[in-house]
Amino acid sequence: KGAKITKTGDRHYIQEVKVGKDPRGREYCWLWGDYKGFTPAEGTDCMAVSDGYISVTPLSLDLTDQTMMDELKKWGF
Repeated sequence: KGAKITKTGDRHYIQEVKVGKDPRGREYCWLWGDYKGFTPAEGTDCMAVSDGYISVTPLSLDLTDQTMMDELKKWGF
């Protein structure tokens, strides 16, 4: 059908934590779960793919709390 520019949608999983040991004996936790569908919402990647489109979603990894950043600047560091 083509491609759509989308935002990320809400996917639903049954969350489980698996605990194991790596080859050096260190414990690790793996968060995983079975897929249980998505919340239907127009403009999301979930809907686009469900409707047969290629989804193109630009992502960013900046986790900075911009509101708090602005507040801290007022503190006069």
